[in-house]
Amino acid sequence: MTKKVLQALVGLVIIAMVWFVVATRSSNNRSVKNTQPVVAATIFPLAAIAEQVAGDYVSVVTVLPPGASPHTFEARPSDIRALESADAVFAVGYGLDAWVLELVDHDSEDKIVQLDAGVDLLDFAEGHEHEADDEVHDEDEHMDNGHDEHEHESDGHHHEAGSVDPHYWLSIHNAQHIAENIVLELSSLYPEFADGFAQNAREYDEVLVETDAAMRALLRDLPSNELITFHDSWNYFATEYGLEIAGVFESSPGKEPTAQYLSDLYATAQEHEVDVVFTEPQLSSGVVEPFVKDLGLSIATLDPLGGLDGRKTYTELMLYNAQVVHDALAQ
Repeated sequence: MTKKVLQALVGLVIIAMVWFVVATRSSNNRSVKNTQPVVAATIFPLAAIAEQVAGDYVSVVTVLPPGASPHTFEARPSDIRALESADAVFAVGYGLDAWVLELVDHDSEDKIVQLDAGVDLLDFAEGHEHEADDEVHDEDEHMDNGHDEHEHESDGHHHEAGSVDPHYWLSIHNAQHIAENIVLELSSLYPEFADGFAQNAREYDEVLVETDAAMRALLRDLPSNELITFHDSWNYFATEYGLEIAGVFESSPGKEPTAQYLSDLYATAQEHEVDVVFTEPQLSSGVVEPFVKDLGLSIATLDPLGGLDGRKTYTELMLYNAQVVHDALAQ
C-alpha cells in the first residue's frame, strides 16, 4: 500500500469519525428536545407569558397561528398533534377558545387550564351580543376545569359565558395574575423545576411593571380618551389605562352591523368628535371603510393577539397598542 493511499484512508477514517460525532450529538440533542416537557396555549399572549415562566425547563407551543382569529379558527392536523403531546393546555375560557374542546379527546379535557383565577372579570357592554347561545355556555362550563369555586363576584354578580368579556389578558395587571396561575400549574406538573419557575416569574414581573409604567406614560393626559373600536375586545385595556369605548363597529365578530346600528354609530362618532376607528389585523375590516370615508375618519390598527413582527412578545404587543392609541389620540 502506497503512502498516498494510506494517507487517503486515514483521511476518510477521520472524516467518518467526525460525522459520527456530529450525528451522535444531533441525535442526542433531538432526544433531549423530544423528551422536554411540553405545554400548549390556545393563543399567543398566553403562550408568550407561559414561555417567560417556563424558561428552559418546559417547551410551550401555541395553537392559534399568528394573524388568525380565535372566532374563525379551523384546526390543522399539526394543531391536534401539538395538543396531544402537551401535558397542559392554557386557555382563556368564556367562549373565546372553546374550539380547543373539539381538538382533544374526552379523556384529555381535564388538562385544559383556564387562567382567570384572581382576575377581576368585566361584562361586555350592555346591548352587545356575544355568542350567548347554549352551546357556548355548555362548552365554557367544561373549560372551568376546577375553577367553579371562583365565581368572580367582585362586581356584585356571577359572570357567565356570553356575558363575560374574555379579553382579560389586555391588561398588565391581569397578565400578572395569569403568570401566577401558570407558575402554580407548572409547579404542580413539574415540581422538580418549581424554584426555577418562581424565579422566572419574579424576574418577569419586574418587566411587566416596567411595561405598565411605560404604557401609562404614553396614555396619560391625551387630548381625547374616547375610542371607536372595530371589535368589542378592548374593555380591559380601556379600563386599565383611563380610556373610554365610545362605540364598537361590530357588536359580534363576523356579524355585519345593521343600517340602524350604523346610523347610531354615526351619531356617536359625531357626538364624541371621534377622529379615528381602530381596526384589528385578525378581522376583515373592509366593511368599515365606507363608514370611515363618509365621516372623514382615519383608521389605526390595534392588535389583541400579537405574534407578528414587532409584537413577538407579550410586552411588545402591549407597548405596540399603547403607542398606536397615543399616536392616534395625541394629534
